[in-house]
Amino acid sequence: MSETKSILAAASFAVAGLLLANADVAPATAAEADPPAAVAGNSPLSVQLDYLIWNVSGDKLPALVSTGLLGAPGTQILYGNSTVNDDWRSGGQITARWLFDPSHNAGAEISFFDLGDASSRFSTDSSAHPNLDLPFIDATSGLPVAFLAGVPGAISGGVTVSDTSRFLGLRALYRRALGAMGKEHFSALIGYRFLYENDQLDISTSALQLSGPVAGTFVAQRSSFGATNSFHGLDVGIGGDIAEGPWRIAWRAQLALGASINNARIDGVTTGTFAGTTMTFAGGSFALPTNIGARSQAQFAVVPEFSLTAGYEFMPSWQLIAGFDVIYWTGVQRAGKLIDTTLNPNLIPPGNGLGGPQRPAARFDTGALLAEGFTLGVKHAF
Repeated sequence: MSETKSILAAASFAVAGLLLANADVAPATAAEADPPAAVAGNSPLSVQLDYLIWNVSGDKLPALVSTGLLGAPGTQILYGNSTVNDDWRSGGQITARWLFDPSHNAGAEISFFDLGDASSRFSTDSSAHPNLDLPFIDATSGLPVAFLAGVPGAISGGVTVSDTSRFLGLRALYRRALGAMGKEHFSALIGYRFLYENDQLDISTSALQLSGPVAGTFVAQRSSFGATNSFHGLDVGIGGDIAEGPWRIAWRAQLALGASINNARIDGVTTGTFAGTTMTFAGGSFALPTNIGARSQAQFAVVPEFSLTAGYEFMPSWQLIAGFDVIYWTGVQRAGKLIDTTLNPNLIPPGNGLGGPQRPAARFDTGALLAEGFTLGVKHAF
Protein backbone atom coordinates (compact mmCIF):
# COMPACT_ATOMS: atom_id res chain seq x y z
CA MET A 1 0.00 0.00 0.00
CA SER A 2 2.80 2.47 0.90
CA GLU A 3 4.53 1.75 -2.42
CA THR A 4 1.30 2.34 -4.37
CA LYS A 5 0.74 5.67 -2.61
CA SER A 6 4.31 6.74 -3.37
CA ILE A 7 3.94 5.84 -7.06
CA LEU A 8 0.67 7.79 -7.33
CA ALA A 9 2.15 10.79 -5.52
CA ALA A 10 5.24 10.85 -7.73
CA ALA A 11 3.14 10.50 -10.88
CA SER A 12 0.84 13.33 -9.73
CA PHE A 13 3.79 15.65 -9.13
CA ALA A 14 5.27 14.77 -12.51
CA VAL A 15 1.99 15.46 -14.36
CA ALA A 16 1.52 18.73 -12.50
CA GLY A 17 5.07 19.76 -13.32
CA LEU A 18 4.59 19.00 -17.00
CA LEU A 19 1.44 21.10 -17.15
CA LEU A 20 3.12 24.02 -15.39
CA ALA A 21 6.17 23.83 -17.62
CA ASN A 22 4.03 23.79 -20.75
CA ALA A 23 1.90 26.68 -19.56
CA ASP A 24 4.41 29.05 -17.97
CA VAL A 25 7.58 28.84 -20.06
CA ALA A 26 7.48 31.00 -23.14
CA PRO A 27 8.65 29.24 -26.31
CA ALA A 28 12.11 30.12 -27.51
CA THR A 29 12.57 31.29 -31.06
CA ALA A 30 13.83 28.93 -33.71
CA ALA A 31 17.21 30.66 -33.52
CA GLU A 32 17.38 29.85 -29.82
CA ALA A 33 16.62 26.20 -30.30
CA ASP A 34 19.23 23.47 -30.64
CA PRO A 35 21.73 23.50 -33.52
CA PRO A 36 20.67 22.28 -36.99
CA ALA A 37 19.20 18.80 -37.18
CA ALA A 38 22.10 17.44 -39.21
CA VAL A 39 24.43 17.97 -36.24
CA ALA A 40 22.29 17.89 -33.12
CA GLY A 41 20.01 15.10 -34.21
CA ASN A 42 16.88 17.25 -33.91
CA SER A 43 14.76 15.21 -36.27
CA PRO A 44 11.29 14.63 -34.80
CA LEU A 45 12.31 11.17 -33.58
CA SER A 46 15.65 9.68 -32.56
CA VAL A 47 16.66 6.41 -30.88
CA GLN A 48 19.93 5.77 -29.04
CA LEU A 49 21.38 2.41 -27.97
CA ASP A 50 24.18 2.35 -25.40
CA TYR A 51 26.58 -0.16 -23.94
CA LEU A 52 27.27 0.61 -20.27
CA ILE A 53 30.41 -0.09 -18.25
CA TRP A 54 29.50 0.97 -14.71
CA ASN A 55 30.67 0.58 -11.15
CA VAL A 56 28.04 0.37 -8.37
CA SER A 57 28.57 0.56 -4.61
CA GLY A 58 28.99 -2.96 -3.23
CA ASP A 59 27.32 -4.83 -0.38
CA LYS A 60 29.23 -4.47 2.91
CA LEU A 61 29.24 -7.80 4.77
CA PRO A 62 30.13 -8.57 8.39
CA ALA A 63 32.61 -11.35 9.15
CA LEU A 64 30.72 -14.51 8.16
CA VAL A 65 33.29 -17.32 7.97
CA SER A 66 36.46 -17.67 10.04
CA THR A 67 38.97 -20.19 11.35
CA GLY A 68 38.16 -19.46 15.00
CA LEU A 69 36.57 -17.00 17.40
CA LEU A 70 36.85 -13.35 16.43
CA GLY A 71 39.66 -11.68 18.32
CA ALA A 72 41.36 -14.94 19.22
CA PRO A 73 45.07 -15.23 18.33
CA GLY A 74 45.59 -16.76 14.90
CA THR A 75 41.97 -16.45 13.77
CA GLN A 76 41.64 -15.74 10.07
CA ILE A 77 38.51 -14.26 8.49
CA LEU A 78 37.86 -16.34 5.40
CA TYR A 79 34.85 -14.42 4.08
CA GLY A 80 33.15 -11.18 5.05
CA ASN A 81 34.32 -8.06 6.89
CA SER A 82 34.58 -6.63 3.37
CA THR A 83 32.58 -5.25 0.45
CA VAL A 84 31.44 -7.52 -2.39
CA ASN A 85 29.93 -6.88 -5.84
CA ASP A 86 31.69 -3.54 -6.27
CA ASP A 87 33.50 -4.50 -9.48
CA TRP A 88 32.76 -2.99 -12.89
CA ARG A 89 29.79 -4.54 -14.66
CA SER A 90 28.26 -4.30 -18.13
CA GLY A 91 24.74 -3.36 -19.14
CA GLY A 92 22.60 -1.71 -21.79
CA GLN A 93 20.44 1.37 -22.25
CA ILE A 94 17.86 2.48 -24.79
CA THR A 95 16.65 6.06 -25.18
CA ALA A 96 13.91 7.45 -27.45
CA ARG A 97 13.40 11.20 -28.02
CA TRP A 98 10.50 12.91 -29.74
CA LEU A 99 10.29 16.63 -30.62
CA PHE A 100 6.64 17.45 -31.02
CA ASP A 101 6.54 21.08 -32.15
CA PRO A 102 7.73 22.51 -35.51
CA SER A 103 10.34 24.82 -33.93
CA HIS A 104 11.86 21.97 -31.89
CA ASN A 105 11.40 23.89 -28.64
CA ALA A 106 9.56 21.10 -26.80
CA GLY A 107 9.90 17.35 -26.68
CA ALA A 108 9.73 14.17 -24.65
CA GLU A 109 12.28 11.52 -23.78
CA ILE A 110 12.09 8.07 -22.25
CA SER A 111 15.05 5.87 -21.35
CA PHE A 112 15.66 2.55 -19.65
CA PHE A 113 18.90 0.96 -18.45
CA ASP A 114 19.70 -2.42 -16.91
CA LEU A 115 23.04 -3.58 -15.59
CA GLY A 116 23.93 -7.25 -15.62
CA ASP A 117 23.92 -9.09 -12.31
CA ALA A 118 27.00 -8.76 -10.13
CA SER A 119 27.66 -11.82 -8.02
CA SER A 120 30.21 -13.25 -5.63
CA ARG A 121 30.47 -16.76 -4.24
CA PHE A 122 32.57 -18.35 -1.51
CA SER A 123 32.71 -22.03 -0.64
CA THR A 124 35.02 -24.06 1.57
CA ASP A 125 34.99 -27.09 3.84
CA SER A 126 36.85 -28.62 6.75
CA SER A 127 39.24 -30.49 4.46
CA ALA A 128 40.70 -27.10 3.46
CA HIS A 129 40.19 -25.44 6.86
CA PRO A 130 39.93 -27.99 9.70
CA ASN A 131 38.77 -25.22 12.04
CA LEU A 132 35.75 -23.71 10.30
CA ASP A 133 33.39 -21.32 12.10
CA LEU A 134 30.55 -18.88 11.53
CA PRO A 135 31.36 -16.33 14.25
CA PHE A 136 28.85 -14.29 16.24
CA ILE A 137 28.46 -12.53 19.59
CA ASP A 138 26.51 -14.27 22.38
CA ALA A 139 23.74 -11.83 23.35
CA THR A 140 23.49 -13.32 26.84
CA SER A 141 27.17 -12.89 27.73
CA GLY A 142 28.64 -10.48 25.17
CA LEU A 143 31.38 -13.00 24.37
CA PRO A 144 32.45 -14.19 20.90
CA VAL A 145 31.21 -17.68 20.00
CA ALA A 146 30.51 -19.49 16.73
CA PHE A 147 28.52 -22.03 14.79
CA LEU A 148 30.94 -24.92 14.26
CA ALA A 149 31.31 -26.32 10.75
CA GLY A 150 34.71 -27.87 11.28
CA VAL A 151 36.62 -29.15 14.33
CA PRO A 152 39.61 -31.49 13.82
CA GLY A 153 38.58 -35.06 14.67
CA ALA A 154 35.13 -33.99 15.90
CA ILE A 155 33.13 -32.16 13.20
CA SER A 156 33.36 -32.31 9.40
CA GLY A 157 31.42 -29.77 7.36
CA GLY A 158 31.33 -26.95 4.84
CA VAL A 159 30.10 -23.41 4.21
CA THR A 160 28.82 -21.71 1.05
CA VAL A 161 27.96 -18.00 0.79
CA SER A 162 26.62 -16.27 -2.32
CA ASP A 163 25.65 -12.62 -2.89
CA THR A 164 23.94 -11.28 -6.05
CA SER A 165 23.11 -7.67 -6.92
CA ARG A 166 21.11 -6.00 -9.71
CA PHE A 167 20.56 -2.32 -10.62
CA LEU A 168 18.25 -0.77 -13.25
CA GLY A 169 16.26 2.39 -13.88
CA LEU A 170 13.76 4.24 -16.04
CA ARG A 171 13.18 7.93 -16.79
CA ALA A 172 10.42 9.84 -18.61
CA LEU A 173 11.10 13.54 -19.24
CA TYR A 174 9.54 16.63 -20.77
CA ARG A 175 12.10 18.96 -22.39
CA ARG A 176 11.69 22.69 -23.00
CA ALA A 177 14.21 24.92 -24.81
CA LEU A 178 15.29 27.90 -22.71
CA GLY A 179 17.55 29.80 -25.08
CA ALA A 180 21.18 30.17 -26.05
CA MET A 181 24.36 31.81 -24.82
CA GLY A 182 26.79 32.02 -27.69
CA LYS A 183 27.02 28.55 -29.21
CA GLU A 184 25.65 26.79 -26.15
CA HIS A 185 21.93 26.00 -26.02
CA PHE A 186 20.04 25.27 -22.80
CA SER A 187 16.96 23.20 -21.98
CA ALA A 188 14.84 22.67 -18.87
CA LEU A 189 13.89 19.11 -17.93
CA ILE A 190 11.09 17.75 -15.76
CA GLY A 191 9.57 14.30 -15.41
CA TYR A 192 9.50 10.97 -13.55
CA ARG A 193 12.44 8.90 -12.25
CA PHE A 194 12.42 5.23 -11.23
CA LEU A 195 15.34 3.22 -9.85
CA TYR A 196 15.50 -0.38 -8.65
CA GLU A 197 18.21 -2.23 -6.72
CA ASN A 198 18.12 -5.77 -5.36
CA ASP A 199 20.52 -7.85 -3.25
CA GLN A 200 20.20 -11.52 -2.41
CA LEU A 201 22.54 -13.07 0.18
CA ASP A 202 22.40 -16.81 0.97
CA ILE A 203 24.39 -18.73 3.61
CA SER A 204 24.41 -22.54 3.72
CA THR A 205 26.28 -24.74 6.21
CA SER A 206 26.57 -28.45 6.93
CA ALA A 207 28.16 -30.27 9.86
CA LEU A 208 28.59 -33.97 10.62
CA GLN A 209 29.43 -35.02 14.20
CA LEU A 210 32.32 -37.50 13.98
CA SER A 211 32.72 -38.47 17.64
CA GLY A 212 31.09 -38.28 21.05
CA PRO A 213 27.67 -39.39 22.25
CA VAL A 214 25.91 -37.79 19.25
CA ALA A 215 28.30 -39.15 16.64
CA GLY A 216 26.56 -39.45 13.27
CA THR A 217 24.34 -36.41 13.82
CA PHE A 218 24.12 -34.30 10.67
CA VAL A 219 22.92 -30.68 10.76
CA ALA A 220 22.33 -28.42 7.73
CA GLN A 221 21.40 -24.75 8.04
CA ARG A 222 20.32 -22.23 5.44
CA SER A 223 19.80 -18.48 5.88
CA SER A 224 18.57 -16.06 3.22
CA PHE A 225 18.63 -12.25 3.27
CA GLY A 226 16.91 -10.31 0.50
CA ALA A 227 16.86 -6.51 0.19
CA THR A 228 14.87 -4.76 -2.55
CA ASN A 229 14.79 -0.99 -3.11
CA SER A 230 12.68 1.09 -5.48
CA PHE A 231 12.72 4.85 -5.95
CA HIS A 232 9.84 6.90 -7.40
CA GLY A 233 10.27 10.63 -7.75
CA LEU A 234 9.94 13.93 -9.55
CA ASP A 235 13.01 14.60 -11.71
CA VAL A 236 14.03 18.18 -12.56
CA GLY A 237 17.14 19.54 -14.18
CA ILE A 238 18.87 21.57 -16.84
CA GLY A 239 20.94 20.57 -19.84
CA GLY A 240 23.22 22.25 -22.32
CA ASP A 241 24.88 21.39 -25.62
CA ILE A 242 27.42 22.87 -28.02
CA ALA A 243 27.74 21.80 -31.67
CA GLU A 244 30.74 22.43 -33.91
CA GLY A 245 30.81 20.75 -37.30
CA PRO A 246 30.09 17.04 -36.87
CA TRP A 247 30.84 17.22 -33.12
CA ARG A 248 28.40 17.79 -30.29
CA ILE A 249 29.12 18.09 -26.54
CA ALA A 250 26.16 17.80 -24.16
CA TRP A 251 25.75 17.83 -20.38
CA ARG A 252 22.92 17.41 -17.89
CA ALA A 253 22.52 18.08 -14.17
CA GLN A 254 19.38 16.64 -12.58
CA LEU A 255 17.87 16.11 -9.14
CA ALA A 256 15.07 13.66 -8.35
CA LEU A 257 13.06 14.01 -5.13
CA GLY A 258 10.74 11.25 -3.98
CA ALA A 259 10.28 8.07 -1.98
CA SER A 260 12.72 5.20 -1.52
CA ILE A 261 10.79 2.04 -0.66
CA ASN A 262 12.82 -0.62 1.17
CA ASN A 263 11.68 -4.24 1.35
CA ALA A 264 13.49 -6.89 3.38
CA ARG A 265 12.89 -10.61 3.57
CA ILE A 266 14.74 -12.98 5.91
CA ASP A 267 14.30 -16.75 5.91
CA GLY A 268 16.06 -19.57 7.74
CA VAL A 269 15.72 -23.32 8.18
CA THR A 270 17.65 -26.01 10.05
CA THR A 271 17.47 -29.71 9.25
CA GLY A 272 18.94 -32.25 11.66
CA THR A 273 19.29 -36.02 11.31
CA PHE A 274 20.01 -38.21 14.34
CA ALA A 275 19.71 -41.99 14.57
CA GLY A 276 17.84 -42.07 11.28
CA THR A 277 15.26 -39.46 12.34
CA THR A 278 15.13 -36.15 10.44
CA MET A 279 13.72 -33.01 12.05
CA THR A 280 13.21 -29.54 10.57
CA PHE A 281 13.15 -26.26 12.51
CA ALA A 282 12.54 -22.63 11.60
CA GLY A 283 15.74 -20.61 11.76
CA GLY A 284 19.32 -20.90 10.55
CA SER A 285 22.62 -19.16 11.12
CA PHE A 286 21.92 -15.41 11.62
CA ALA A 287 18.23 -15.94 10.71
CA LEU A 288 16.21 -16.89 13.80
CA PRO A 289 12.54 -16.45 14.79
CA THR A 290 13.31 -12.92 16.08
CA ASN A 291 14.20 -11.56 12.63
CA ILE A 292 12.65 -13.98 10.13
CA GLY A 293 9.89 -12.50 7.97
CA ALA A 294 9.11 -9.78 5.41
CA ARG A 295 9.18 -6.08 6.27
CA SER A 296 8.96 -2.80 4.37
CA GLN A 297 9.34 0.92 4.92
CA ALA A 298 9.21 4.12 2.86
CA GLN A 299 11.44 7.15 3.37
CA PHE A 300 12.22 10.42 1.63
CA ALA A 301 15.17 10.13 -0.75
CA VAL A 302 17.09 12.25 -3.24
CA VAL A 303 18.85 11.20 -6.43
CA PRO A 304 21.26 13.79 -7.90
CA GLU A 305 22.69 12.84 -11.30
CA PHE A 306 25.17 14.32 -13.76
CA SER A 307 26.09 13.22 -17.28
CA LEU A 308 28.52 14.42 -19.93
CA THR A 309 28.51 13.10 -23.50
CA ALA A 310 30.35 13.69 -26.76
CA GLY A 311 28.81 12.81 -30.12
CA TYR A 312 30.29 12.56 -33.61
CA GLU A 313 28.16 12.42 -36.76
CA PHE A 314 29.94 9.84 -38.90
CA MET A 315 27.24 9.83 -41.57
CA PRO A 316 23.93 11.68 -42.10
CA SER A 317 21.49 11.04 -39.22
CA TRP A 318 23.97 8.74 -37.40
CA GLN A 319 26.09 9.64 -34.38
CA LEU A 320 28.61 7.79 -32.27
CA ILE A 321 28.18 8.66 -28.57
CA ALA A 322 30.61 8.41 -25.65
CA GLY A 323 29.91 9.69 -22.17
CA PHE A 324 30.19 9.47 -18.40
CA ASP A 325 27.36 9.29 -15.83
CA VAL A 326 27.18 9.63 -12.03
CA ILE A 327 24.11 8.70 -9.93
CA TYR A 328 23.88 9.09 -6.14
CA TRP A 329 20.84 7.52 -4.41
CA THR A 330 20.07 7.93 -0.71
CA GLY A 331 18.02 5.59 1.49
CA VAL A 332 19.11 2.24 0.03
CA GLN A 333 18.99 -0.99 2.07
CA ARG A 334 21.63 -3.64 1.30
CA ALA A 335 21.42 -7.31 2.21
CA GLY A 336 24.61 -7.34 4.27
CA LYS A 337 23.23 -4.69 6.63
CA LEU A 338 20.20 -6.84 7.42
CA ILE A 339 22.45 -9.26 9.31
CA ASP A 340 22.65 -8.88 13.08
CA THR A 341 25.69 -10.83 14.27
CA THR A 342 24.64 -10.70 17.93
CA LEU A 343 22.54 -13.80 18.63
CA ASN A 344 20.78 -15.31 21.61
CA PRO A 345 22.05 -18.93 21.65
CA ASN A 346 18.89 -20.03 23.48
CA LEU A 347 16.96 -19.35 20.24
CA ILE A 348 19.20 -21.43 17.98
CA PRO A 349 17.19 -24.45 16.72
CA PRO A 350 15.81 -26.47 18.34
CA GLY A 351 15.94 -23.86 21.15
CA ASN A 352 16.12 -24.57 24.86
CA GLY A 353 13.35 -22.29 26.13
CA LEU A 354 15.62 -20.39 28.52
CA GLY A 355 14.64 -16.96 27.17
CA GLY A 356 17.00 -14.01 26.92
CA PRO A 357 17.44 -11.03 24.55
CA GLN A 358 15.43 -10.97 21.32
CA ARG A 359 18.47 -11.14 19.07
CA PRO A 360 19.15 -11.18 16.18
CA ALA A 361 17.02 -8.08 15.71
CA ALA A 362 14.87 -7.25 12.70
CA ARG A 363 16.15 -3.94 11.43
CA PHE A 364 16.63 -1.51 8.55
CA ASP A 365 20.02 0.13 8.15
CA THR A 366 20.00 2.21 4.97
CA GLY A 367 22.77 4.16 3.28
CA ALA A 368 23.68 5.71 -0.05
CA LEU A 369 24.36 3.98 -3.36
CA LEU A 370 26.81 5.47 -5.85
CA ALA A 371 26.75 4.36 -9.49
CA GLU A 372 29.14 5.76 -12.06
CA GLY A 373 30.52 4.67 -15.38
CA PHE A 374 31.03 5.04 -19.08
CA THR A 375 28.57 4.98 -21.96
CA LEU A 376 29.34 3.93 -25.53
CA GLY A 377 26.53 4.06 -28.05
CA VAL A 378 25.04 4.94 -31.39
CA LYS A 379 22.19 7.34 -32.15
CA HIS A 380 19.97 7.43 -35.22
CA ALA A 381 17.63 10.27 -36.16
CA PHE A 382 14.56 9.40 -38.25
